[in-house]
Amino acid sequence: MSRAVLRGIRCHACRYDVIQSFVAVAGLSIHSSASALPQRSNFLPPQSPLSVSHARPFTCSTSRRSSNTANQNPESNEVKGKEEALDQNAEHIPWYLRYQQQQVETAASHPLGERQAIPALPDNAPPILDELLQHISVEIGLDNLALLDLRGVDPHPALGANLIMIVGTARSIKHVNVSADRLCRWLRSQHKMRPVADGLMGRNELKIKLRRKARRAKLASSVGSTLEQADDGLTTGWICVNVGTVKGGESPQSELVKPPSFEGFGTFESGTKIVVQMMVEDKRSELDLEGLWGAVLARKARKDAWAANKSPSSAKAETGPVYTSTVIPRFPGIGLRSSSKIFGLNGEQRRGICNTTRLLTNVSADTTAQETTRPPFRQARPYSKYPNSSTATRYVPPNAAAEWPQSSQVKSLLQMLGELSPEEARHELGAGPDDRSSTIFLRLFHEALASAPVEARPGLRLGLMCIAVTSGHPEYPKQRVFEAFQQFAMSEFHISKAQGRQVLAALLCFPHSDAEITPETARLPTEDIELAMKVLEHLSLRGENIFAEDIFLMLYNGCSYRVPVRYGAADAPGSLYVERSLYVEEADVKEMHERLTRIQKAMKATLTSFSYDSYPDLLRAHFYLNDMPGFWQHWHRMGLNGWLRTKQHYLLVLNLCLERGNENYIIRVLDECVPMIEREEPPVLLDAELAEKIMACLFVVDPQIRDHAQEDVLGPYVQLWNKCLNALFLERASLE
Repeated sequence: MSRAVLRGIRCHACRYDVIQSFVAVAGLSIHSSASALPQRSNFLPPQSPLSVSHARPFTCSTSRRSSNTANQNPESNEVKGKEEALDQNAEHIPWYLRYQQQQVETAASHPLGERQAIPALPDNAPPILDELLQHISVEIGLDNLALLDLRGVDPHPALGANLIMIVGTARSIKHVNVSADRLCRWLRSQHKMRPVADGLMGRNELKIKLRRKARRAKLASSVGSTLEQADDGLTTGWICVNVGTVKGGESPQSELVKPPSFEGFGTFESGTKIVVQMMVEDKRSELDLEGLWGAVLARKARKDAWAANKSPSSAKAETGPVYTSTVIPRFPGIGLRSSSKIFGLNGEQRRGICNTTRLLTNVSADTTAQETTRPPFRQARPYSKYPNSSTATRYVPPNAAAEWPQSSQVKSLLQMLGELSPEEARHELGAGPDDRSSTIFLRLFHEALASAPVEARPGLRLGLMCIAVTSGHPEYPKQRVFEAFQQFAMSEFHISKAQGRQVLAALLCFPHSDAEITPETARLPTEDIELAMKVLEHLSLRGENIFAEDIFLMLYNGCSYRVPVRYGAADAPGSLYVERSLYVEEADVKEMHERLTRIQKAMKATLTSFSYDSYPDLLRAHFYLNDMPGFWQHWHRMGLNGWLRTKQHYLLVLNLCLERGNENYIIRVLDECVPMIEREEPPVLLDAELAEKIMACLFVVDPQIRDHAQEDVLGPYVQLWNKCLNALFLERASLE
């Protein structure tokens, strides 16, 4: 190599690289001592290449120690070399790539990572499922994905057998339509499938319908009305994309074998059906598909666990009395006792045709001889009044009133207790459910209950619990009411309509408390509402009509507050010195609004409406909830329906305003409601009671109104004040 070329390269590192490129071809090893030296400072003057002439820049011989070590551990050297290469690569990653790498590592701990998490794949999942979930989450952008494996559900869902359902939340209605459209296009182009999207309209069709809707709304606003339509078919917020049947994910072959009792024709379908449910957040919380199918899957898991534990071989090996249940309890925590005793026989023997069932105690098989001495069956009363009911029957003597005289005595005691005032009832009920002798009433009740038939005791005890909770006794919790209802349901007595309403009224009533009302005690706990919904579910399974006006009204009152409330800075009171509302969090009020909206939608779906007598409770519920648009909507609806607004309705509105004490609300009542008193058909007379309430409202709006009236100040409120004074003087004069 020419020395002139080497002299031209002043940098030692560059010269070393050039030499290495030539020497590597000859198989020589080059060791630079300069690489082991510390790096030279940038501000030092450059040194001459002669200053490092004492170092050996390259040599033709290798070190024996290094060669022996390399020959002894070639694998360890290779691993070390890879690790050093990885470390060097990690050190030389640019800063912008390091930031992206940190983002990937911290994605799981990000607050939005939970919303964007992809659910785990079920066992024996079809191959396309993983790619589909990735596309829905990453490309389309649906959040809170939930995967429901419904392949083993029996009976099969309406969408078909071997079904896997994916539920995702979209950010808006537009996002729902765009996501469904893109998913269908992706399935057609990438996988050559033919998906069906229920609720999805074409792009041009959606634009045309939105344009027509805007035109109709413009015409309606021009004539002074609003366009009210329950469902326009455009803003449903829910699209169901049926992907279709995909390969893989079938049930095991043992499950596809037809049972011996199979009747019909056709073959079992192979493959798995996938359905994607896209909804906005409100629609998803309203439908609650996870809760509905989750309960089905939980029942299936319990059934499978029971079948695994109770195999036929283990059932035959069991000793003791054998019972066969003819009723499957469908209500959690409540079992309908309907059993038949098989005397000395195994559990495989079946009963013949029989329409009666006796309530037997758990006796052993050696008491068969004693059973023959029992009196023969008499007339049996069916458990349910519906002839097509699959429940069993219960033996009841025909002269039950004569044989159970103590039942009427207990009922009369309960009737007397219900007629007492709440304070007197709480005093007579003693210290709690376990107290049986502290008062005369409790002693008489439990003495009569002990002599009553065993089958009648749960219903009588349930009546006592309901009266205790309704009267506001603090020592009678609502959980005991629900437990008494469970025992009553297990006794196989028919739960009447009045008894069901009594239990619901007890569970949905506000507890009595002398302490100051707080935001937590101003509304019913969620646990009480859940207990009431369980009772409603059981009543519906028994065939009762739960979509009735009185039940909806109880739910309406239970989903509101017991006192007027306010929230947020925008709802600041007009006059602070008379405002008596309770401040609560805005999230709590929105939750209560959601519940009322669901009740209204359920009523609209079941064609149920509130009657004239229910409107005072509706007005009070909306006013306490600070839902003034709903309050005025119900107030004006009474006039639109042609219903008479009486003096009691006006007193209710005035009392509610005085209870709240908000100046803005009182001004609207004085401007809109009070002038309508004399315009009603027939007109409502302004008597002393109404005049006093109106004058109290005028004091809130204008504390100096009395002085203004004496000074003959002109104004509508002064005229109304003088009119109320004249009504008071006329009534007092008539009394004298």
